[in-house]
Amino acid sequence: MIESEQLMAESGLRTLLRAYDFHGGEMLETLVAALISFASQTENYLELFTQHLMFQAKSQVHFIQVINDVAGMLINAQRGKKVFIDSGVLGILVRQAIEFADNSSPTGQNPELRQASLAFLASVWIMKPDEIQGKQKNASVVSSVADQILNVIKRGCRDPSRSVVFMAISLAFNLLEHF
Repeated sequence: MIESEQLMAESGLRTLLRAYDFHGGEMLETLVAALISFASQTENYLELFTQHLMFQAKSQVHFIQVINDVAGMLINAQRGKKVFIDSGVLGILVRQAIEFADNSSPTGQNPELRQASLAFLASVWIMKPDEIQGKQKNASVVSSVADQILNVIKRGCRDPSRSVVFMAISLAFNLLEHF
């Protein structure tokens, strides 16, 4: 049982994450609605997703998994699109996931983090290919994001961790199937 002092010290966001961890998919809509509400009230979308949510998550792996779970609903919701895409949060999270997925970076030493990041990158590419492939003003920069994602997946196919190799190969075929 959680002590009441510990419960009082926790934020509402952490409590939502704990409830989501416990109840899983049943809480997904509630978590997304709360994130949209928090973001709309503060108008600081970037801070919510890159600082508060990361701080309240149990680990970087948990953070990427939660982002991957809520991304689909945020991308498809009208208010979520403003919160997640138009504000630039998605682009920053994609760049952060590329760094996490790269096994040569200091954060890339954890195979679970690399797997979660690869899964997030592939799912975002499938859900919003125009954001990754470059239907924007600066197509050369955006297309380099696609190249970076492909390079990270290719490196994942040669990774020392077998679980990362299997994940990277699976994601490469999944992307091939969609495009």
